[in-house]
Amino acid sequence: MNFSEIFRLKKWEHLDGSKRPIEVGRITVDVVYNRLPPGVLEELQRRNPKNNKGQRDHKHHQFLTPKKGHPKLRDHLLIVVAMMKGASTWDSFHRSLARSRPITNEQIPLPYEEG
Repeated sequence: MNFSEIFRLKKWEHLDGSKRPIEVGRITVDVVYNRLPPGVLEELQRRNPKNNKGQRDHKHHQFLTPKKGHPKLRDHLLIVVAMMKGASTWDSFHRSLARSRPITNEQIPLPYEEG
């Protein structure tokens, strides 16, 4: 995930070496893991549960299969980052993402004129 693009689109100040806001984790789940095939996120959460501090001991991608999971994730991330780079606002990016990479079983937003 290209965190600098998230910061740019959200208009957040990015300080090198600082911790990312917790919102970045929520965005990653929404933009990346929610848009993988049905059941993948649930299985990753099952295999990589939160510890007693409410954190995960590993990154979800570490549980994807090397032959199928990692290439699918890489392809998805390339598309998402390209969409981020082409967007001027978070809302325009998120609308494009919802149309082109919808969450399974989620209603796709109706198109409308952008001003």
